[in-house]
Amino acid sequence: MSFPSIRTSGALAVLAITLTLSDPAQAIDLGVQGKVWPIAEVNVLKLLVESATQVNWHKVQNGLIKNAENWGSHLPQWDFPQATQTKTIWFNPSIVLKKAVYGPEKNAQGNYEWTLLYPAGTRINPLHYERPPTDMLFFNGNVPAQVRLAKQVLKTFQGEVDIVETAGNPEDLAKTLDMPVYYANREILSRFPIRKLPTLMGVGTGTHEYDIALTELAPPFSVQQVRAAWNGLPAKEQPHVHP
Repeated sequence: MSFPSIRTSGALAVLAITLTLSDPAQAIDLGVQGKVWPIAEVNVLKLLVESATQVNWHKVQNGLIKNAENWGSHLPQWDFPQATQTKTIWFNPSIVLKKAVYGPEKNAQGNYEWTLLYPAGTRINPLHYERPPTDMLFFNGNVPAQVRLAKQVLKTFQGEVDIVETAGNPEDLAKTLDMPVYYANREILSRFPIRKLPTLMGVGTGTHEYDIALTELAPPFSVQQVRAAWNGLPAKEQPHVHP
């Protein structure tokens, strides 16, 4: 699932560039880390999380990152309160460029030339350029009920959701599931206002088309609950957070 960009295909690459060129007050400088996604398949949420976490534990399991095999037991533990009410918090992911962005753009003669795409100080919302094809479920790996939910979600929404652990040992869970498990660190938790767990992160629709939906899920957990919150809950009273 992919969406056309607003400008040229070259400008679509700005989506990743803006992660490292934004104003420090607006976003964390994540550096150039993680996987570089093909332009036609850029997944905003996965790119952000991979950039912050740096480790794909499925690769660890397969021995592709040998020196990371025992990291799981030494990771920082981010314990958040468990949600007591199911609700959506809307988050505008816009960032402000602290440096000008240059890239290829087609001229009147049909040739591409290197030109200024966005001057410094431009405010950019990545969702204007690409819509992520998957949601992400943040959960506490030390809470059995949340782990069961993560397993059920992976089984039900195969290829449509990625799970992100905030506490526990993602290495062990990845081996059990034979699936990628991502781990959140300070940078990713600073970028997105995760407050309670579990939280489903997706993208809104309609009036929230360019917002990220952070839906806190209260027990009892179910696949139906996750499906209903996929693009955020529709209640008008849901709070809105700005970066």
